[in-house]
Amino acid sequence: MRWLYVGIVLTLSLGCADPAQKRNPEPEQTASPATPQPKAEIVQFPLFVADESCACLKTRKQTKTVTASDATSSQVIYQVFKSSAGTELFRVRVGSIIDSETLKWWNYGIVDEDDLNGDGLPDYSWFGGDDGGYVMYVFLSSKTGYSRVDVVETLKAAWMRKFRSSPPEIDALGGDYAIKNVFIERSEGGLGLAVSLESHAEANQTFTFRIEPTDFKA
Repeated sequence: MRWLYVGIVLTLSLGCADPAQKRNPEPEQTASPATPQPKAEIVQFPLFVADESCACLKTRKQTKTVTASDATSSQVIYQVFKSSAGTELFRVRVGSIIDSETLKWWNYGIVDEDDLNGDGLPDYSWFGGDDGGYVMYVFLSSKTGYSRVDVVETLKAAWMRKFRSSPPEIDALGGDYAIKNVFIERSEGGLGLAVSLESHAEANQTFTFRIEPTDFKA
């Protein structure tokens, strides 16, 4: 936020003087303008950037800080992420077992690993998808564990607030709209999510949403 400081002109006056007495007028004094405060720095972290070698999102089951394995509970399949010490950090649903048939995302795992919120702990972006659709999550660290941000659902809610109408099928492949860019923005005021949504129906039509943490959807 840029603050604008205006210099104040102060005129110093004396009491009433004897009209018969000559005196030089008091010079006008001007206060020096305050030094403008530096603009708050915003650090951007690009997420879910497609790999140019395959025009796809490359996902990982292992990074510098976590290792994942699949686990099944009550016919639901999860990808479970654990630290190097073996502590579970978070898990993501990736499929299910229906009538002994296993149905899972084709491509799923960690895409990005970085300290997004500046607390000294790693945060992660996670993608899961196939030809039927996809999900995009961001996992942010805290003192009590990891919290999940559902990028697609957060974007849909932002669309409804802005246009007062039902959002398009953002998470469907081949739809009229597609997510173009995703950034986490960090400043002294905290985190924000910036997402660009590109229209396939209208040429050169792109909508950009900047979303506060209070509007993040899990």
